[in-house]
Amino acid sequence: MTEQEKKRQKADLLLEYQEAEEELAHLTEKATRLSQTLQEITNWVKRFGDAMPDTPVAATLRPEFKIVLGDTTWKDAMNFEATVKLQDEIKEMQTKLQSLKKRKDSLGLK
Repeated sequence: MTEQEKKRQKADLLLEYQEAEEELAHLTEKATRLSQTLQEITNWVKRFGDAMPDTPVAATLRPEFKIVLGDTTWKDAMNFEATVKLQDEIKEMQTKLQSLKKRKDSLGLK
């Protein structure tokens, strides 16, 4: 293997590792935002117990809850299959990063 090929191999591996780190960061951010949205829904649902029986749903919405009826963000956040898929994607990317790190270490890259 020529020195040029070795350099190219290192560069490709470093780029792949950097892209995998970036992808994991995006997936983690997505999970954080999902968690925040679900917490907002939880807070809203807790408010149901405080409302009088004849209180319309819209009246249980306080400004700090950020819940807007008709906004699909809330419905989408409660998609269990999508949440499991996100978890799988994060695990997959973590595994990929571990593998890439081992390959980097074997080539003496930081």
